[in-house]
Amino acid sequence: MDALDAEQVIPASNRIRLPFGFAKRHGVLLQQQDHGWQLYIHTATAPAAVLEVRRMLAEPFQI
Repeated sequence: MDALDAEQVIPASNRIRLPFGFAKRHGVLLQQQDHGWQLYIHTATAPAAVLEVRRMLAEPFQI
């Protein structure tokens, strides 16, 4: 199985990851759960960071 075949086998939702630096800087954690995506945020997380996660994920999520 070459790299292209492996990408076709792995669902796109399993490949979505926030960059570590972004997550640490903005106090966010994204986790896939049975019902969809869950975003955990710190009390100091800026709304702009949540909007950026929404842009990167391009799927609905709960906070």
